[in-house]
Amino acid sequence: DDRSPEIFLNKIESATQMKAVLGEQKRPNCLVIDEIDGAPVQAINTLLAIIKATDVVFSFLNFGILQKGKKKQKKQLILNRPIICICNNQYVPALRELRKAALTLSFPMTVPARLANRLLNISRVEGLHIDMTSILLLCERAENDIRSCLNTLQFIRQKSKEVKPEDISSMTIGQKDLTKDSRRIVAEIFQLPHFNKKKLRSSNTNSSSRFQHILQLVSGESELDKITQGLFDHYLNTKTKDPYLESINCGCDWLEFTDFLENKISSQQEYVFLRYMTFLPVAFHMYYARSLSPKITYSATAYENYLKTTHNQQTYQMMVNGMPLQMRKDCSLNTGILDLIPFLFCLTVPNLRPVNTQLYSESEKEMLQNLINIMISYNLTYHQERNFEGVYTYQLEPNIEELTTFSGLPQHRHLPYATKQLIAREIEMEKMRRAECLTKPQGSINQIQANCTNLKSLSDVKASKIKVVKQQTSNTRTQLDFFGRTFVANSNLESNDNKEETLNIEQKQKTCLLNNTVFYRFNEGFTNAVRRTVKTHEFF
Repeated sequence: DDRSPEIFLNKIESATQMKAVLGEQKRPNCLVIDEIDGAPVQAINTLLAIIKATDVVFSFLNFGILQKGKKKQKKQLILNRPIICICNNQYVPALRELRKAALTLSFPMTVPARLANRLLNISRVEGLHIDMTSILLLCERAENDIRSCLNTLQFIRQKSKEVKPEDISSMTIGQKDLTKDSRRIVAEIFQLPHFNKKKLRSSNTNSSSRFQHILQLVSGESELDKITQGLFDHYLNTKTKDPYLESINCGCDWLEFTDFLENKISSQQEYVFLRYMTFLPVAFHMYYARSLSPKITYSATAYENYLKTTHNQQTYQMMVNGMPLQMRKDCSLNTGILDLIPFLFCLTVPNLRPVNTQLYSESEKEMLQNLINIMISYNLTYHQERNFEGVYTYQLEPNIEELTTFSGLPQHRHLPYATKQLIAREIEMEKMRRAECLTKPQGSINQIQANCTNLKSLSDVKASKIKVVKQQTSNTRTQLDFFGRTFVANSNLESNDNKEETLNIEQKQKTCLLNNTVFYRFNEGFTNAVRRTVKTHEFF
């Protein structure tokens, strides 16, 4: 296959790097690639790689950066001549990247009168007797395709030297088998056929002929969904003379009927309804066709809406995946987006002051605790991000605000930066507490909580006893032995026992999980503030 990337690259190198050596005019070769819309994607990527390499080399030469290396490098292919690519449909997915790097020239269809004059001159040179009426009829049957007209005239010349219009009408050849682009089909649906009095056969200007022509035009198309989308995007832009807008209402009914058929086909596999899908273009042609040709533009509305829908579904699914199972079972997609998300976002924007939590009132503390429980239950938190301007902001993650915000409506109220930072910190602290509780059994948790509440009272009692003992020992006279050392009495032994008990109590308080007041969390980033060395024991 000559369309493989290796052979395609060899053809390009041989055509662009060589020139004619014989003859008086030694001109370079010009490479013309026909039917490039049928080439595979790998061959197109090979051509794009050569174009990009050429652009890089020329940009280096313009700035004087390119230098010769000491080692012998492989000679790189550089295009010094243009490459002409011919295609029938430039919107093929394989040519998407090539269109960005190429100069696109669109040639309109040949005028029938000009084509007929040229074919008449060719027929006279070849000795074929034919009149202008027969040639115009042949051009109409071949849809102004030059190759099809020439092949038909050559076939007729082999049988006879004279052609009449009746012979052209009765022939089964001459019709071009061409797959039209969806844009051309949409433009033809919105345009009335031109009436020509010189045509001998019946024209397509009456209603029945237009009905059959559009039905035949659409029946063999595989991109019926694109045609339907094009009709939906342009039917409101047509100029109508209906003062009551009845045609617009009928068009909406036909769109609803087509949507119902598509739903039946997709959900219940009722493919028998496919035969009725082709009547939507026919109805739109009868309602909105005008004599002037409309301007059909490529619309990406459907694809953009598909991307938005996919993004919103992924955002909602991200929130649901982090929810508890007893809550997740009741949060379906439609129920969550319609009934849950709008009110849930309003709950995440309470009226809290951006101050320290120690200055909050009891109602504000209760409101903050309820907000933290709700956000943890629904897998919501605030995440710090840096925008394009270099400013740090806190964004809701998952960002359920996108599911409730619509263009043209007033924006929602947002919390200040300090309040979001406070909420994010409290959520992380609460998650750490719950994670510690999950790592211990339930009995040990209750015991630790009871111990933590009782240790303070016990420590106070022991401390008071120690003070009393110290006061008693201070009043008594210290006894010394022969070497001048203090004599240890029984009271001192009791005080040592008390000291050991207090040390054990203090150690238990330090090891209590729920009594820790200092938590360490690592945040990525940098700061330009003044730094100083602080050790861990200074925090206690």
